[in-house]
Amino acid sequence: MNLKKYIALALLLCMVCALLPACAEETQTSSLGAYVLPEELTTIKSGIVAQNERLTMRWDRGSCGIFVIDKLSGETWGSVPFAYFRGDDKGKSYVQNGLQSSLIITFRDPVKNVEVEHNSFRHAEYITAANIENGVQLTYYFTGAEISVPVNYVLTADGITATVDVKNIKENANQIVSVSVLPFFCSVKNDPGAYLVVPSGSGALMMTDDDQREVRRYSEPVYGEDAAIQPVYQNTTQQAVRLPVFGASYDKAGMLGIITSAAEMASVNAIAGDPQYGHSGVYASFRLRGKSVAYIGNTWGGSSRVNQYSADVINVDPSVRYVLLDSENGDYSGIARTYRDYLLKNSGMKENVASPDLMLTFLGGAKTRQLFLGVPYKTMTAATTFAQTQQILADILNKTDATIVASLKGFGSTGLEHGQIAGGFQPDSAFGGSKGLGTLSAWCAEQGIDSFYDYELVFLSDSGKGFSVRNAAITPGLVRAKYYAHDIVTHRQTGEGAYLANRYDMATASAEIVQKALSLGTTGVSLSSLTSIAYSDYNSRNYYCKAHMSDDVQRLVAAMNAAGLKTFGEAANAYAAVKLDYVFDTPTESSGYLTLDVDIPLYQMVFRGSLGISGGAINLSQDAKTEFLETVAFGGSLAFTLCAESDMDLLMNGHSAIGASVYEGLAPTVEEYTKLVQPLLDAVGGSSITSFNRTGNLSKTVFSNGVKLYVNYDSNPIETELGTLAPLSFIFS
Repeated sequence: MNLKKYIALALLLCMVCALLPACAEETQTSSLGAYVLPEELTTIKSGIVAQNERLTMRWDRGSCGIFVIDKLSGETWGSVPFAYFRGDDKGKSYVQNGLQSSLIITFRDPVKNVEVEHNSFRHAEYITAANIENGVQLTYYFTGAEISVPVNYVLTADGITATVDVKNIKENANQIVSVSVLPFFCSVKNDPGAYLVVPSGSGALMMTDDDQREVRRYSEPVYGEDAAIQPVYQNTTQQAVRLPVFGASYDKAGMLGIITSAAEMASVNAIAGDPQYGHSGVYASFRLRGKSVAYIGNTWGGSSRVNQYSADVINVDPSVRYVLLDSENGDYSGIARTYRDYLLKNSGMKENVASPDLMLTFLGGAKTRQLFLGVPYKTMTAATTFAQTQQILADILNKTDATIVASLKGFGSTGLEHGQIAGGFQPDSAFGGSKGLGTLSAWCAEQGIDSFYDYELVFLSDSGKGFSVRNAAITPGLVRAKYYAHDIVTHRQTGEGAYLANRYDMATASAEIVQKALSLGTTGVSLSSLTSIAYSDYNSRNYYCKAHMSDDVQRLVAAMNAAGLKTFGEAANAYAAVKLDYVFDTPTESSGYLTLDVDIPLYQMVFRGSLGISGGAINLSQDAKTEFLETVAFGGSLAFTLCAESDMDLLMNGHSAIGASVYEGLAPTVEEYTKLVQPLLDAVGGSSITSFNRTGNLSKTVFSNGVKLYVNYDSNPIETELGTLAPLSFIFS
């Protein structure tokens, strides 16, 4: 191990030690002060509260509204939709509750143990305004609930930032649970030509027309549901929100909202086409208190559902940055470009990174139940060994000469099943052990293949290697957090489940991974679960409501990169994606709710050209051809999940993906699709996406190096500027 790697490992260990005091903290009482309505309430007069070369921010005392005027375009955006404030809608009986409410709170009634919602227009009897540096602070006094909430609105070079001052929230008996900020600031009139942008899965549009159908409402948590507070019943398999962004667009301009702080605690909400408002808006809400559900048995053999809340609130101030966009950047392509530019400037995300032709995930195996003289025992059953992985990769190289990235998943001591954290940090002998992994890694390096060994850092079901299930993450009800898979048919929990690692243990395990990876001679680390799952741990207030997941993951990935290790993730959340070298299985569709009108590749428009990204695993998709075309449309790597052989015991133990991943049957498809996409990926290189548009079954993608790509999803040919496009195919300039 060279000096640089020793230094990087030492830095990682120091970071882990720095996390220890925070994890030792435990809060059982609320840190919020008592609500008292001041005897004298003062507020500043209406007028300009801040301005710069481009923008002016005004406070209006009558409507309690914040307005931002673009000096160049003349466009005005406000906490009250400006068209409504100006009186353009005279004669229309729009409901004021939503249109003039800049803050919505939810609180727990301790007597009934139910949540109650109040909005600032109807329930905040007093709203005071005070000057702060380059902005204004509004304090909302919800007198009936006896809760006050201060929010700072600060003018920036291209918009405003709204920040909830959590530590100065006041409450009495009622406990604040969540806040929603500026529900109609990022809004447009109900019009067929306008739309909202939401980050569901790959991304989606909600059209704002209100004359043809009923109102549509949308809400999804950023970075997915809290894995530590999993519901007992799940109605649908949804695509998680991976980006902390939203937007609105109409013919003249648009707006981008970026959740810059407390994104883990946020949900993106939207209301489109509601005739009672005349406007459609998209906004962020933030959970301030943890909540879980307990089922208490009764004397009749049934159970009662009881909500359990954390005593204290989060220790993070939620913040949303709103960016005003001109007509050139006001559509969803401009929204994606603007957010991408923001990440390039603020996150250290790279540029001009080409995606490989293929991203392959190899499945190792799992323990299966066997009988010996009638006595049951478990033994490791291999679907792929390290030697077989090398044989498959060699065959693909021989047939296609493709650029390849390979991830090895389920090769540890418990295989694909949850056991000791990080699979015991040791490849199982059934797959070839440490020697077999070292041989494969060395061969891959010689062939120019980036290879990654996967370590499971989130789930564990057995204690070992210094990590105990007794020290697992806990819920607001102070019980150990356990995660269960859901059956896609019954939507109910299946299997024995797995505990979620204590968030401090998660960091400690990462130090172990660096040591192990370097000792094994591997050059890449896969962190599939860690990059795609966010969860709470009520052992510490620092981790309430999924808090600081982004900070922890970014530090861990950065430390691994500093040790000379490349990193690989699956369906990665934005905070992980900006630090990773590759992301496998990026979402190519939204959650598919009826409220969503058009799917767009918002995720890929943000990250393409900054890291290697693939679409979903083609062989595991319900429609392989469509998944192939969806991947082609954003210039992504083709993704396949592979194994060497299928075993009935593995299939019967819930590992059905193995049956659809045997390479022998997939080899012709891998070869055909790879040869089709190689010329396109060579032409696109490391360029980003400038614009994307889909009309019916034809999509057009323009890349930053000038390449134009058309994809035909139809079963009939379609005419394009590049010529006639055959059914289910693509063409590029």
